[in-house]
Amino acid sequence: MGGGALPALATVLVALIVALWVWQRESWYLAIDQFGYLSFARDLAAGRIFHDWAPAELVSSAVAKGLRVDVLAQTYVLEGGRLYCRYAPGFPLVLAAALRLGGTVGIHLVNPLAMAALILVVALLATRLLRSAWLGLTAALLLVLLPNYLLLWSITPLRDVPAHATALLGLLLLVPAGGRVALALSVKRVLGAGLLLGYAAAIRPDAVLYGLPAMGLALCWRPWRLVPLLAGVLGCVVGASPMLAYNALVSGNPLRPTQAMEAGELLSSAGVGTDHVGPPGALAAMAEAGDSMLARSLVPRLREVLPALRPRGRSPESAGGPLPQLREILAAFVPDAAWAAAPAERQTALVQGGGLRLRHFASVLPVNLNSIAEVAGRLGLLLALIGALAALAHPPLALLILPYVLLTVPFFSLWSRPDLRYLAGSLILLPLLMVEGGRWMANSAGWVRQRLGASAAATWVFLLGGAASWLVWAEPPGPGARLFTSWTLAGAMALAAARTAWRPAARGDAFGVLCGLALFAIFGWRTAEGIGTRGSFQGAEVERARATVAGLLPDNALVLTTTRIGRPVENLEFYAGVNAIYLEEALRWGASPGQFAARVLEHGFRLFLLVPPEEAESWLRNPWVMPWFAGQRRSTIPPGRAREVFVASRHLPRGVPLVLVEVLRRPKPLVEERRRPLTRRESLPGAPALAGE
Repeated sequence: MGGGALPALATVLVALIVALWVWQRESWYLAIDQFGYLSFARDLAAGRIFHDWAPAELVSSAVAKGLRVDVLAQTYVLEGGRLYCRYAPGFPLVLAAALRLGGTVGIHLVNPLAMAALILVVALLATRLLRSAWLGLTAALLLVLLPNYLLLWSITPLRDVPAHATALLGLLLLVPAGGRVALALSVKRVLGAGLLLGYAAAIRPDAVLYGLPAMGLALCWRPWRLVPLLAGVLGCVVGASPMLAYNALVSGNPLRPTQAMEAGELLSSAGVGTDHVGPPGALAAMAEAGDSMLARSLVPRLREVLPALRPRGRSPESAGGPLPQLREILAAFVPDAAWAAAPAERQTALVQGGGLRLRHFASVLPVNLNSIAEVAGRLGLLLALIGALAALAHPPLALLILPYVLLTVPFFSLWSRPDLRYLAGSLILLPLLMVEGGRWMANSAGWVRQRLGASAAATWVFLLGGAASWLVWAEPPGPGARLFTSWTLAGAMALAAARTAWRPAARGDAFGVLCGLALFAIFGWRTAEGIGTRGSFQGAEVERARATVAGLLPDNALVLTTTRIGRPVENLEFYAGVNAIYLEEALRWGASPGQFAARVLEHGFRLFLLVPPEEAESWLRNPWVMPWFAGQRRSTIPPGRAREVFVASRHLPRGVPLVLVEVLRRPKPLVEERRRPLTRRESLPGAPALAGE
């Protein structure tokens, strides 16, 4: 085995530096998935499984009885009065332990450590399978330098890196020493592998796909025995037990994941989710039944305004009854096109689902394949294909990588959109094939020399170097350090081939040594450029925003805001403990703006809008709002201070102007209201702005 303390030490150094880099850049600003994991983790740390959310009763009253509904930016499902997270509990359990041990800072240590562990596991896999510590270092550096977005996914609390690191560590225990068929499969080793693989599935349920390479690696051991096999199965069940128990508690079936709604319409060609309600239908039923405050006020007004809104030349009879007229009001007045233009037949999912469908395959697969090619580059992709063919002569390498890649790439092409996060496992294993392909091509010069002579070997080296250089030269510019890695692979392969052609008996670590040293130098150069740079939203920014929000909002506040300005709901809920809902989410529940505002106030909340000024005025001018509600400006937030109310977006790097408006019920509903733009004095009177820059 091509061992040595130097490549091993360099690999550990790379892992430590990457962990520090991730720690410095980790963003504390939460988006959808991060909020779901952290909220679930905080509940688990407090001994709770189901989430307590004050507006849950409000939401239940807004939808038809018995329906499931997505809440909290679709991270939780409200069903039967219980609010449960749709994510598997494995990663939240890890975060809960970190929270108990180190508080919020401990949470943000999880992914830096997971990224370091992943680098070490990939290096150990390559070292064991390819019998070269230098190739292990090379594979680890390619994992870090290629634009596979693993570093991006590790600078925020996401489960992808921990899940794959856990699963690959389990597979490492099954890889025979030296990458060959071996004897005496240890019961302890198989039990440990099963525990890790099972827990990886408890983090990401699709990690069960690692079971295929696990079974393949088990075939590399002789003789086969029943006891190790049973130990592996037992380990998988025990490792996955948190997910199985959670599934049983939530759905009554331990084998039905909480995200099963994504695969519930695999064969469907429709474009809707699993539980549905028609938005116009919900509003029409409210108006026709007259069973709420808003309906009782609205029905008389309908008789007055519908004749004026009916298109010219159409009689009331030809309009087709009250529903088309109601849709005319929506189309004429409601600003949100998704609500206004919805025909009666269209349905909006109350529970988002149906992401996995066969009809997506033809359009998503080519994009996924192209994305993999962009990560590897032309030369890297060619070397990976050569490495896959060369792996057929080494069963453990082939059984570890090929079944998993050939299964997961088509499987995740059933998803509704291309996403490299779902292909992360294949991207992690890609460097192993690339270094095997590069080594095989470098050693091919020695085979040519032995069979055809020195002249043929020299010609082969020249052609090999020229072809590799042409592939890199002709390639369009790629993201990150891909250009540098491609030139490094080409140069190391050509130089190693020249050395092998000169001394055929010296075949071995030449490619690994040259490539490893060059990539380590590139890694050091790029690290020196960026080390010390910190993320723009971390602990200090969280504390400042928390204090600002506490000074602006009362304890019983409920904030309506929008996804167009960032992800304020997730951060208000988690960091500030403020109840918040997206306007887009309330729309999906089938409630008109006025109906929803009335329900909020009836449930004892004080309702606030946190949106840009023009959106606040548009919302208050809505005919379902204006007759019954008015706005009182509580604060104006300049763009430079938007982060102080948890509003941030990479699409708005300079911030966005905001107003905080309290929605108040009018003492007396307006009977007549001219349709004109409201002046700021009329629509948004109130407090002075926050101090600007």
